[in-house]
Amino acid sequence: MNTFEKVVVVDGKGHLLGRLASIVAKQILNGQKVVIVRAEELNVSGSFFRNKIKYHDYLRKRMIVNPARGPFHFRAPSKIFYKTIRGMIPHKTSRGTEALKRLKIFEGIPPPYDKTKRMVVPDALRVLRLKPGRKYTTISRLSNEVGWKYGEVIEQLEEKRKIKSKEFYERKKKSANIKSRALKNKAEDLSKVQQSISALVEPNKFFANCKLWKIDISLEDEHIIVDREGGKERIRLFDNEDLASQQPLSSWRFDKMKALFSLKADDYPQYESLEVMAKVLLIGL
Repeated sequence: MNTFEKVVVVDGKGHLLGRLASIVAKQILNGQKVVIVRAEELNVSGSFFRNKIKYHDYLRKRMIVNPARGPFHFRAPSKIFYKTIRGMIPHKTSRGTEALKRLKIFEGIPPPYDKTKRMVVPDALRVLRLKPGRKYTTISRLSNEVGWKYGEVIEQLEEKRKIKSKEFYERKKKSANIKSRALKNKAEDLSKVQQSISALVEPNKFFANCKLWKIDISLEDEHIIVDREGGKERIRLFDNEDLASQQPLSSWRFDKMKALFSLKADDYPQYESLEVMAKVLLIGL
C-alpha cells in the first residue's frame, strides 16, 4: 500500500487480527479506502480457551445501572474487527470519523468483491509472523461460542461462491489454452504481417519504453540550459545540422523540444550524450 489506489480489497483469511488492524488503521487515516472480506477467517494468537476467557471478561464490563446503555459487546467477526480498528483511531474527531467511513468489513466475500482482485498484507500474515507450533484461534469459532448466529449461513454462501469461482476459472483457463494453441499454429502465417507492422512502428522505436528523466530545461541566449543533479549544461542547438543557414532554435520548436527532452530511452545507450540525444530529437520533430 505504498501508493494510493481507488479501493484496496484485503482478504482477511490467515491474517492476525491486531497486526492487520494497525496497518488498516494507518491507511484509512492517510486517505486510502480499504475493504476487508472474509473477516470470519481472521486469527488471534493464543489457544481458543484462553481467548474465550478473555472475551467473557470483556462481557463483564458493562454499566451496572442500565446495561442497555453500553458498553456494547459485538459478536460478529466483522464488528469485532471494526471495534479493534476503531480503538486505534481518534474516532471522536472529524478526522477519525471520516477515516472510518473509508472502511468496509464483511463476512464472506459478497458481490461485487467476489470478482475483484484481493490482496494480502505480508506484515500481518500468521504463517509469516507467528512462530510455527504456536496456538492460535479463528475468530469465527470464538464468535459462534459467544452468540454469533450466522456462521452456518456464511459457510453455505461461501460454498456456492467457491463453486462459481471454480467454474469461471476453468472457463478462463480453457479459453487461454485455445488462444495459445491458435497463435502457435498460425505463427508462420502471421510472420509476414508482424514484419509489416514492425516496419511501420520502426521510426518511432526511439520513443518506445521511455521513462521520465527528472531535469529542468530553460531557453537562454539561443542555448538550452539543462539543469540536473550533476549540474548545469549549456547546449547550442539548431533546427538541423544539414541546414546551411544554421538558424537558432525557434520558440515553438523549443516547446516541443521541452516535451520530448524530458524522455530518456534507457534501451538506447548510443544516445547517452545530452547533445546527441537532443539533436536526434530535433531531427525527428
